[in-house]
Amino acid sequence: MTGLVDFLWRKRRVQIPASDFNIVRFSQEGLPAIGLINMALQALSETDIFGWHLSYIIDFATTRHNGMPTPAEIDAIETFEDMLRPIIRGADASGRPNALYFGRVTWKGQRRVMWRLHDPQMADDALTHIIETGLCPRPIEFFIENDADWDYARTFFHKCPKYIEKMNYKVEKYASLVLPVAEVG
Repeated sequence: MTGLVDFLWRKRRVQIPASDFNIVRFSQEGLPAIGLINMALQALSETDIFGWHLSYIIDFATTRHNGMPTPAEIDAIETFEDMLRPIIRGADASGRPNALYFGRVTWKGQRRVMWRLHDPQMADDALTHIIETGLCPRPIEFFIENDADWDYARTFFHKCPKYIEKMNYKVEKYASLVLPVAEVG
């Protein structure tokens, strides 16, 4: 089963497709934006298992004139994201992920990171703890909402194709930073 992570989830077979990240470039309100969206999640048949949407938003401390982060700011934020990723992803005793990385959008001095969740309480507890203990290097806020129909995700899936630039050399770089298939299975 090349490219898929296959496991049983409460007696249901779940196949998580291998990540396929697309870089999306667009402008909004006259400012550049760049997104990294896992388009492979369109193929997930058991979407109800991950029926909650999480977005956390980090404010950049330093940006260029166009609202995009400086290289030093990117390093600081990505170091934090690398620490946070396995916490949000979580896993039960069987190694099944609690969350699937959906993507991120950088625009107007902020980064929005998006996940699809199985158990929203796990992510809520983790993010609340990080905020309360001051572990985040920048201001952060988050919201979790029930999105059993994947309406939020479909907005990206349907609107992004006209902006998508398939950049395989960059997709490879980012794919290794997010959720390697070996971690999920």
